[in-house]
Amino acid sequence: RSSYDNAMRDYNDLRQSYSNIQSEGTTLGEKALRGQIDLTVSTNQFETAKKLCEEYKKSYPNINQPFGCEKAATFSSVESSARDVIINGRVKRIAFD
Repeated sequence: RSSYDNAMRDYNDLRQSYSNIQSEGTTLGEKALRGQIDLTVSTNQFETAKKLCEEYKKSYPNINQPFGCEKAATFSSVESSARDVIINGRVKRIAFD
């Protein structure tokens, strides 16, 4: 989880510090927000993804939504339904359906 948190923090730093700098036809702020959305969708952080997609829509109303946002309405209301834990030196996955 710490790698995820570090990546999200780095994306936030980019969005805050370099949001208006142009790069390849877009701003670094938009690229960072798209990166956050991609990361949250790929790690099943659906509640966070939904919030970021709403923020994207408000911030960039005239630009196509990132791929993960197309299904924002179907995102779950929970962060993640599975956790990995170490028991007796072995990794076990606990999942709630």
